[in-house]
Amino acid sequence: MARKGGFLKGIVASAATYAVKTAVDIAVNPENMQKVAQLVSEQQVGSKLKQAAASMHLPAALSPSVRITKQLDTIEETLEQYADQFSTNAPLERWKSTLQSLRLMDTMNRSTTGSERKSRLEKLQAQTEALFNEIFQSLDSGDAQIEG
Repeated sequence: MARKGGFLKGIVASAATYAVKTAVDIAVNPENMQKVAQLVSEQQVGSKLKQAAASMHLPAALSPSVRITKQLDTIEETLEQYADQFSTNAPLERWKSTLQSLRLMDTMNRSTTGSERKSRLEKLQAQTEALFNEIFQSLDSGDAQIEG
């Protein structure tokens, strides 16, 4: 079994290495800041992370509930690791509150059975996917916060 978050940690490590090199370049030549901001915007960090998360192999036997839990974990890790890359007006607190609500709904759904469970699970899947998409679209919006 792979380490939890190993794939995303690899992406983060690569990005961090690049960020350090870029920070040194900016410190030496501050005029490069605009070029860096444009590069970050063009790189579409959010869509690349979303594609990487989508391409991660999840066993076919994984239940929908487990898939939701894993997606909620990915959302939580993203909010923690990339908090400084969202625009200053990004609704981070609302996203965190929604994440907590979805986790509570997931926990409560485990005690239900039959068609009620299936119905709640479908609703939970839709809400989780909507939050996931909103967060990653925000990373791609080109409004990522760049410290200068």
